[in-house]
Amino acid sequence: MAKIFCDSNILVGALWPESQTHQLCQQLLTSYSLIISHQVILETSNVLSSPALKSLQPPEAEIATQQLLQSPHITLVCPKTNTLQIWHELFRRYKLGRQHFFDTYIVATMLSNNISKITTFNTKHFDFFKEIQVLSPESFFA
Repeated sequence: MAKIFCDSNILVGALWPESQTHQLCQQLLTSYSLIISHQVILETSNVLSSPALKSLQPPEAEIATQQLLQSPHITLVCPKTNTLQIWHELFRRYKLGRQHFFDTYIVATMLSNNISKITTFNTKHFDFFKEIQVLSPESFFA
């Protein structure tokens, strides 16, 4: 089976019961083996503990993401020694601005770990990267 990287918006949807995408995200997390990074865990905790969501306090968000890491369907990857160099190359190649710093680092982490597919609700954040394939969560159940 192909390695599929999972963006933080999928995890937020899965962990936040009030999300309109909760059921879909839960189904995705329990039906497929997905890969995440430290950055995705931190982004997920940050969003889940956001006052705008009125969901979890920071310690609760940390516990929720820690439990997520115990799932047999989740694999955690780390940036490699060449990840930052890949980030620089992507940033220059695509002439990106500051709004792309973090998503580009996700792509660099994926590439340094030989991962070429990502699932996300924010497909427009990634679809211009020719090095990867971007999949919407809905496409898994179409």
